Amino acid sequence: SPVASAMGQTLPSGHAAQTQRDAIQKVQSHGSASHRRRRDPYTWMQSMCRESYNAHFAHNKSLCPNIMPYQHDIRGYARYGKLKYMPVNVAYMEDYKVKYRSLAHMWNDWYREYLRTADFPRIVVRLEDLVFHGRYVIQKICECVDFKFMPYGRFVHTSNSANQNKGIDLSDSENGLLNSIIKYGNSTTRRLNYPNFQLRAAQEALDKDLMSFFHYKYEPLADHDHVNEHA
Repeated sequence: SPVASAMGQTLPSGHAAQTQRDAIQKVQSHGSASHRRRRDPYTWMQSMCRESYNAHFAHNKSLCPNIMPYQHDIRGYARYGKLKYMPVNVAYMEDYKVKYRSLAHMWNDWYREYLRTADFPRIVVRLEDLVFHGRYVIQKICECVDFKFMPYGRFVHTSNSANQNKGIDLSDSENGLLNSIIKYGNSTTRRLNYPNFQLRAAQEALDKDLMSFFHYKYEPLADHDHVNEHA
C-alpha cells in the first residue's frame, strides 16, 4: 500500500472495507477476518516524528511531537499562530487524501473508524501485547477464528510474514524486537519530548473512550517542566 504506514501498512476502514470485501469473495469457503494492530498514541506520535511516511505536518524533530504548535513552528509559518493544533495531511493514495487537526486527532479518527464504522470482521490487537505476550495473544486469536493453536514447542517471533509486510523486525535496528521491548518496557520513554503543554494537549485531544477501550493511560504533567511552548 502507498500509505505504508503512517498507521501500520493499512488504510482507513472505509477503503479497507472494500479491499476486505473483495478478498472475502475469493475465500468465502474458508471465511476471512482482518487483523489490525494498535499502538500506544504517545509512542506512536514519537515514531511519526522520526518517520512520518505519507503524513505531512510542519515539525522540527527536536520539538516533536507537536500536537500544538511550538513558537518555533509559528515563527516558520505564521498561520499556525491562529490554530490551536498542528494540522496533519495524509496522502493515503494519490486520489485519497485526508486532513486531521493534529497527530492526536489522526490517531483518534483512524482507530475510531475501525472500531465504530467498519462493517467487516476484524480483530483488534495492541502492538505492545504482541511484543510482551505474543504466545498468549496468538493463542486467543486462534481460538477466536477457530484455528488450531499448537501448544507444544517453542514460541518464536518471525521476521517473515505471509503478506508483503515484514512482520516483526528481529534485527538490532531501531525498530527491532529488542529495541521494541526496551522502548515499550520503559515507562519513562513514553513521555520523552512531551513538555507539559504538549502533555496537556494530549489529554485534551486523545479520545477518552478509545484510551479507555485500549487500556492506555494519559501521561500526567511533570512537576518541573524544563521545556516550554516558547521554544
